[in-house]
Amino acid sequence: MDDPLIWVRAVHFASTLLVSGTVFFLVFIAEPSFRESSYRGAVPATVHRQLRWVAGLSLLILVVSGAAWLFLQTARMIDVPVSEVFSEAALGMVLMRTGFGHDWIVRLGLAGLLIFP
Repeated sequence: MDDPLIWVRAVHFASTLLVSGTVFFLVFIAEPSFRESSYRGAVPATVHRQLRWVAGLSLLILVVSGAAWLFLQTARMIDVPVSEVFSEAALGMVLMRTGFGHDWIVRLGLAGLLIFP
């Protein structure tokens, strides 16, 4: 459990679940129930603001941990230290020529869609 890649992936998956769960809860449960409710006080606005804050923070953690995962995985694939990943054309090669890179680009695109709801 000393491998940083394990920890980065765990944080990435946890933040992905938190973002997804928060957005789905907000869209499918909170908003419909507030529309059905006769109560129009500060509670809906407070809940909405707090859920958006949690989703935004989780999305930030998701993007940062995703970038860290890319750098660590690239270093492992080409068998160099992480500091040397930037000096070679390794990132482009991993992103364009591996399944991991293609998946990473798709995940980044989906995260980008969540930034602008």
